[in-house]
Amino acid sequence: MKPNSNTLKNIINEHVLSKYAKPSTDSKTFTNGVAADKTKASDYLPKTRLQAAGVKSASITKSGSNYLVTIVTIAEKSTLENPKPKYAEQCAAPLDLASVDLGPIKVTQAEINYPGITLKATVGANGMLVSSSIDQPLNGNGTANVLGFKPSATVHGAWTQQNTYKY
Repeated sequence: MKPNSNTLKNIINEHVLSKYAKPSTDSKTFTNGVAADKTKASDYLPKTRLQAAGVKSASITKSGSNYLVTIVTIAEKSTLENPKPKYAEQCAAPLDLASVDLGPIKVTQAEINYPGITLKATVGANGMLVSSSIDQPLNGNGTANVLGFKPSATVHGAWTQQNTYKY
């Protein structure tokens, strides 16, 4: 027996959308690199190890007394065979197709395209980081097996992160 459309919709809502497509807001204060909940600043703050080969463009512009650094990464894609895009993994939060837990949904084919991640950092005149942001758009397609039903899907969206720093 194949699931009806409401059953399929409920499975997708529970195992995909509620886990991977909901906005969240978080705020932490760090003292000597550690937050009250024991989170380390180095684990919480944006990743900073993008290799030069992953950069499509970079610029620095003056904005008042600050400088705006903008980096755009090269386009990449992930598949079941190549589940982590190399450069996106170095600077953002791409979906790791190998470790996504979708409950009863078994992905049989997937391709997620990352057309270019935009990283921005505002640096104050004193050389201290004022703010940073990451904008990671994505689109893709795939097929799955859900209780004998074999749906296909297309996806589009973005993962974003905005940070403000106070010293």
